Amino acid sequence: MYRHIIEREGSTIEISHSIIIINGSVSSTYTVQDNYYYVLGDNRRDSYDSRYWGFVPEVNIIGKPLLIYWSSELQSMVKGIRWERIGLVGN
Repeated sequence: MYRHIIEREGSTIEISHSIIIINGSVSSTYTVQDNYYYVLGDNRRDSYDSRYWGFVPEVNIIGKPLLIYWSSELQSMVKGIRWERIGLVGN
């Protein structure tokens, strides 16, 4: 997962026999240049989120959640409706 960030920032990374080589030098650390976010969808079993496409650069985030449209327990979409969450404004 970190390979994507390192390469996106213009560096090269190789891993050989558990040795990490960044830009031709052996390294045990890497400081990222930009801010990245791990985005997690609410459908754990079938959600295209950072588990699928990796960390999201801050410059790619163009909005924020407006409100919670629907909220229910996984076991029952109707009986498990979480009325206290529906319509709440996002942060």
